[in-house]
Amino acid sequence: MMRYKFKKGFYSLTCLALAGCVQTTATVMNTPQKQVSRRVVSVPASNYYRFVDKIIKKDSDVIISSWQSVNVDCSTNIYQVLKIRKAPVHGTAYLGDYSTFPQFVELNPRFHCNTVKLPATALHYRPAAGYTGFDLVLVDVGDSTGTVSNIAFRIKIVD
Repeated sequence: MMRYKFKKGFYSLTCLALAGCVQTTATVMNTPQKQVSRRVVSVPASNYYRFVDKIIKKDSDVIISSWQSVNVDCSTNIYQVLKIRKAPVHGTAYLGDYSTFPQFVELNPRFHCNTVKLPATALHYRPAAGYTGFDLVLVDVGDSTGTVSNIAFRIKIVD
């Protein structure tokens, strides 16, 4: 009897945890020749974050992460969701678009794209003037395939 209750409780909690994930497919009909399918993603309000630790010097403006989606033919995909969920308390964070050379390893089929400057989006962070200590930035990222991840950047600001 106890085993049955455990299974029932486990599956109930699993369904509740997955209830916030919504992924659907929409068809865009703006082009007369062909229909283009695009995945529409609703970012779940999740408490699950992947942690990334960064150490930076005080009074500096640095890129703490960047995102770029490159196809084999060197064309790019735009990230569907890229937003700061929680701004830092002891500094400022912002997303900026820029162009950069990708850095694929030689065995990657996109290695030849390393010679072409391609668009990317970067997360910049600037601590408050003179501040040393810890800060936190929460970011939601949804790529062009519909994969959504929540990232917590734990930042240590040193002299």
